[in-house]
Amino acid sequence: MVKAVVFDLDGTLIDSVRAHAMAWLKAFNHLGYEGVKYEVLINMIGLPGYEIIRRLFGNGALTKYREFKKIKDEVYIKLLKEGYITIYPDVIPTLRTLRALGLKLGLASSTPSKTLSIVLRRFRLNGLFDAVIPGDKVSKGKPHPEIFIKAFKELNVLPTSGCVVGDSPYDIKPAKEMGCIAILVTHGARKEVKPPPDYVINEVSELIELIPKLGIDPY
Repeated sequence: MVKAVVFDLDGTLIDSVRAHAMAWLKAFNHLGYEGVKYEVLINMIGLPGYEIIRRLFGNGALTKYREFKKIKDEVYIKLLKEGYITIYPDVIPTLRTLRALGLKLGLASSTPSKTLSIVLRRFRLNGLFDAVIPGDKVSKGKPHPEIFIKAFKELNVLPTSGCVVGDSPYDIKPAKEMGCIAILVTHGARKEVKPPPDYVINEVSELIELIPKLGIDPY
């Protein structure tokens, strides 16, 4: 029986993965770290920022993490305000329906608190989640399950009574480790994720039919 659903944000609820990649590339180039391939970077979005930098440039580059992050966040917010980032059209109606079914909803995002607050306000997502865990509120980022464990704890629901919905292996892997139902949302893209998710959906709205089939234990 499902009591709660915890969502990833970027690439799951909002179309923002390309904007994150563009913002990181701007930061890297500004600080002289050129030559990063877009197609390599795009597959890292969803990881915490320090892990992206470590994987691309090694541990030594982490001394400049704050400089990277400051520029990246500024560029990302600029792209947000210019309309380069959008919310998938079915998201808000789906979240409202799931809440009406008696499910608790959580958000677990690698995005830090300040930026996440702006994004939630921009897309009128405030008030739709019973727990919101930003990336800077955990010591170990995705794919470590800490951020999801914290979300379920705040919801007062065991992970084994919940679903995790995300768009990348950085969501599916921790979900499987916790014993959650792991649901991959593709938005029409072809994705091969290991370990494989329990369910694959094209759009978030498909949860409205899927989750009742799994059984709902309303709070």
